[in-house]
Amino acid sequence: MGRLAVFIVFFLLYAALVKTDVSWNDGSRFAALESVVERNTFAIDGSSFLNITKDRVFYNGHFYSDKAPGLVFLAVPVYFALHLLDVPLFSPAGIFSVNLVVAFFSALLVAFFFDALKYFVSSWKQRVFLCVALGLATGVVVYSGVFVSHNVAAFFIFASFYFVLRYVRERRLLSYLVLAGLFGGVAVVVEYPSLILLFFIFLYAFVSSPDKRKLFVMPAAAVPFILLLLLYNLSITGNVLVSPYHYLHNWDGSPFSAGENTPSLSRITLPRLSSMLFAGPVPRETGIYIRGLFVYSPFLLLSFFSLVRFRREALFVAAFAFFSLFYLSLTEVTGGCNYVNRYLIPVVPFLLVIIASVFGSRFIRSSFYILFSFSLFANVVGALSYPFTCSRFPLLSAVYSLSGVSSAFSVANLVFAVSLVIAIAVFIVAAVRNRRGS
Repeated sequence: MGRLAVFIVFFLLYAALVKTDVSWNDGSRFAALESVVERNTFAIDGSSFLNITKDRVFYNGHFYSDKAPGLVFLAVPVYFALHLLDVPLFSPAGIFSVNLVVAFFSALLVAFFFDALKYFVSSWKQRVFLCVALGLATGVVVYSGVFVSHNVAAFFIFASFYFVLRYVRERRLLSYLVLAGLFGGVAVVVEYPSLILLFFIFLYAFVSSPDKRKLFVMPAAAVPFILLLLLYNLSITGNVLVSPYHYLHNWDGSPFSAGENTPSLSRITLPRLSSMLFAGPVPRETGIYIRGLFVYSPFLLLSFFSLVRFRREALFVAAFAFFSLFYLSLTEVTGGCNYVNRYLIPVVPFLLVIIASVFGSRFIRSSFYILFSFSLFANVVGALSYPFTCSRFPLLSAVYSLSGVSSAFSVANLVFAVSLVIAIAVFIVAAVRNRRGS
């Protein structure tokens, strides 16, 4: 099974999970897409999706999407084709077709990940298994069928790393660095925080390359996309450095307060494990919301154990992956009404790369298999349901809605608790046996 086969398999899987529902987040992007194609403007005043979303900004008498524009740009060819075929975007067929864009890039992410694993894992079977873990046992599968940017940004970020990896481990072709810069530039336009990961990818290239003079082509290749993003800001806010996020609160009826969801160094506080474990409480509400990265994909915790056995190269992979987790845990963004914290999805492939580096360890491998079983169940259930939910316990609610049985809540609660307890118990036993054997 090669990279192409992996892509085809996962694209078909993700295509089967594509949704036709619309909520605030994807509705904001649909509104921008419709306006760009239909009216050649970023203003969404006349969009069919305007009243569906509250993820919008108001500036100079017009409403705009508050999202980074990259995903909309990538989807323009698809909707333009639908427009020529007289298929309205505000229809199940239109929404389904555009959501396939996310399914496409999600499958590409898994395919590139599979190819990159050859530098870390020699076993073909283990590479396939790790691909299944990324593609079906993390938030990647949950958001593979909705028009949000996190999987798409994850692909472009990882593709940038992939070409740097090829430059370092194979022939030092300048074209690899150019491609790394191009993919990195697109990633920033798709999702602003991508810049954090890309900085560490460049640092990895800088430390690993003997000829550091060539590395300038990476940021140079990304410049056109950065300029595109700055021009986008200028066209809406009148300032190249001010993104639409700054005006989320600037209209009557906005659910956001001044400064909320606006990136700023002044908002950095102590690390909050809740972003990674619970993703809550949501600022405007009370109580714990179980939608964290490690709760739904507990096998990713093994990346912490893997730190002790790194080669030098894997250490740098760990550095930017964990820094990004740390950075994202500082913000007040908790993922809102979502199944699992979607903001951390771009770092998931790198956490798996860390695990793959030490997958030869029997302890790591056996622990991974056990924790994977629960992760697979939790994320596939999320993918089968609609991922935007305000439930405090999304997994339980999803199982309940999918089962259609009145007593499903108690059954789901039992399944959740028993699965997690068994997984943790076996993990502890494996750890104890491994320690006794060493």
